[in-house]
Amino acid sequence: MASLTKEQLEKIEANRQLAIQRRNERLKVNNNSPNMSSIQCSSTATLQKPVINKFYTSNISASSMLPVAKHNKFNASKKVSNKPKQIVTGNCKLISKERFSVNVSYHAQLIDVFKSIPSRAYDPNEKTWNFSLSDYSTVMKKIRDLREEVSISELPTLLLRLFSQKSQTPQNPEAIDLSRIDQILLDALMPFQRDGICFGISKNGRCLLADDMGLGKTIQDFGHCSLLCTKTGLC
Repeated sequence: MASLTKEQLEKIEANRQLAIQRRNERLKVNNNSPNMSSIQCSSTATLQKPVINKFYTSNISASSMLPVAKHNKFNASKKVSNKPKQIVTGNCKLISKERFSVNVSYHAQLIDVFKSIPSRAYDPNEKTWNFSLSDYSTVMKKIRDLREEVSISELPTLLLRLFSQKSQTPQNPEAIDLSRIDQILLDALMPFQRDGICFGISKNGRCLLADDMGLGKTIQDFGHCSLLCTKTGLC
């Protein structure tokens, strides 16, 4: 085996010294760092289960150790019903010359309104309330105040005008003046047709025309309507 040259020996020695120096530096760093065994001991010590007094724990119920949910009435969300309100419906009906009735199902506030009307009357057979026609405006005004919950069909305006005003028509048909009827219509009337109109006006339009077919009941109705419209101010 060939011997090493002087330069090779010097290089090997230099590498050996460098390796020794690096090893010493690593040992120095390890000596300055905290002991891992002590860290492990301290960590295990903190993870150990603490000693609990058996007498103390025996007096604590299992339910008391459970988390309790506190309900705050101010923060609790209120359920809002989106169900629309049910509207009570009904209608008015004329039952005589002087009174009308209201047909409607039960509604507490509406019953209070009915009881506040002086002319009120209750029919237990029909289960309806009826009132004087003179109180019609008062009744309907109070019902309109409940329009969000109550809807009542009113009487026709013409019907109210006919029955609310006092009749100034003479009872004698012969004394009735037909001059307010349209002249063209008046000239076309036969004498018995004029008598039929006078009879109907004397009864405030509440009569039955029983003439035979072809005798002009329709034209008599036109005469009635013409006079009644003039009388009530609708024409």
